[in-house]
Amino acid sequence: MKNISIVLFAFIAEFIFSKIGLMFAIPFGFASSIWPAAGISLGIYLLFGRPALIGVFFGYLLAVYHSGMAFDLETWALPVALCVCSLLQLIITKRIIFKYIKLPVETSKLSKLVKFLLIIGPLSCLVASALGASILYVVNDLNYQEAIFTWAIWWVGDFTGVLFSHL
Repeated sequence: MKNISIVLFAFIAEFIFSKIGLMFAIPFGFASSIWPAAGISLGIYLLFGRPALIGVFFGYLLAVYHSGMAFDLETWALPVALCVCSLLQLIITKRIIFKYIKLPVETSKLSKLVKFLLIIGPLSCLVASALGASILYVVNDLNYQEAIFTWAIWWVGDFTGVLFSHL
């Protein structure tokens, strides 16, 4: 019952905060300059562990669903791949935090707080943005400048979401 509650909580949070982030999406609709779901889902995953990943996965997919979308592999392959990029970002971030940060973070020591914020912010947000922009570059036949722009916007969106949700 506890795991079901975690999945449901992560699902609802991811759905709501992904919908908010989608309001700031750039053309192509795959990157947003503000993505609060990145920070909220990281916090939920750090607190509750693996069951949160299931809720995050399905919450994101429901958020990107729109009326008229076909339920076939061709339609859903890209959203699923981009969601997996975000899940990998969560998993890698958690592993880096547990390896290099002594928890709980001593917020009274500036050096430890800065180290923590650098890991959860700029460093961890490279994962989904780089993988996702690379996938979009190949699948959507973006030119180099569009791919770099998408990567940068995605990274900024994840970074702002992570930064503001953990302050």
